[in-house]
Amino acid sequence: MKIGYQRDGGLAYLPGLQRATEIDVQALEASRGDALTRLVHACGFFEQPAQVGHAAPGAADHVTEILTVQCAGRQHQVRILGTPADDALAALLRLVRDEVAAARGQRQG
Repeated sequence: MKIGYQRDGGLAYLPGLQRATEIDVQALEASRGDALTRLVHACGFFEQPAQVGHAAPGAADHVTEILTVQCAGRQHQVRILGTPADDALAALLRLVRDEVAAARGQRQG
């Protein structure tokens, strides 16, 4: 399984935060890879709509986070605005952010 992450928008353009990052789940430590896999299934990622959430009325500087999951010949992309109402999707997004930060050498606390 591979998970792509990209952050788009926001108050300031910071190229390091905007670039797409791909996580190869099988290359991770087993416990971290298993956690990501469980959350992909728990949130029904492949059944999620193409966009989750919405920008606040009049908001011009909102952040969109894009998750793309490739697994067993399937691929699905979800654009996330704000914090997802689905707890499992929110947990997946947090864990992906942490893995991306670790991959970029900036582990979040």
